[in-house]
Amino acid sequence: MSIMQRRLQIAELCNTGMLYRRVIENLPHRISVKDVTLAYVLCNEAYSRDLNIKPDEITGKSDHDFIPKEQAEKNITEENKILISGVKRETEEKYMVSGKELTILATKTPIKNDNGSIIGLQIVLQDITQDKCRVENLISLNKNLEDLLVQGEEKIDALKLDLERMTVQRNQLEAEIKDMQESMKKQEKQMAIRDAKIEKLKNDLQQKTKERKDAVKLLRKSFAQIEKVVNSARLSNS
Repeated sequence: MSIMQRRLQIAELCNTGMLYRRVIENLPHRISVKDVTLAYVLCNEAYSRDLNIKPDEITGKSDHDFIPKEQAEKNITEENKILISGVKRETEEKYMVSGKELTILATKTPIKNDNGSIIGLQIVLQDITQDKCRVENLISLNKNLEDLLVQGEEKIDALKLDLERMTVQRNQLEAEIKDMQESMKKQEKQMAIRDAKIEKLKNDLQQKTKERKDAVKLLRKSFAQIEKVVNSARLSNS
């Protein structure tokens, strides 16, 4: 089967009925179809807008007509591998539109005819920029929450250490207060004993003072009697 026959066949498959055309035209995704030479067969309005062309102007052109050579060669290499393997491939890629970078999910699916032969490639580019941003925001939010959780756990651990340290200090203080109270009780007991001794000494001193006073009175009385006797004796001798 010639390339032209395959191109016609794929065009017929893609254009059979208005339903297919309406579906791809109304999808927000950028959709294009290539033949086995990787020349474009058709695309929808969303994709042609990015290339600043009308959808029917893309037929027969290749990526070399729209994007830098390096990127075009990369696409051709990857898409040839898909055509050879017959396996659909999905990749996340960067996509430039009017100087703005988008993140897209590129789904490239081999197109087969009724005989199972690969006759082309369907490419669907789904803009996942916002979804990607939301995921990244969620990841960032989750990271922030994890950081906050870690910080919270660290603060809790720090508070636990502070509580343990304060508990130790409180126990030490209570022990010191208890020791002081016991010491004060001992001192009070010693002071009571001392006061009792002082009171006893005071009483003893008062008693001794009284006894001395009584003794002095007695001596004075005795001296007076002796003096009286002496005086009487002197009068008698005279």
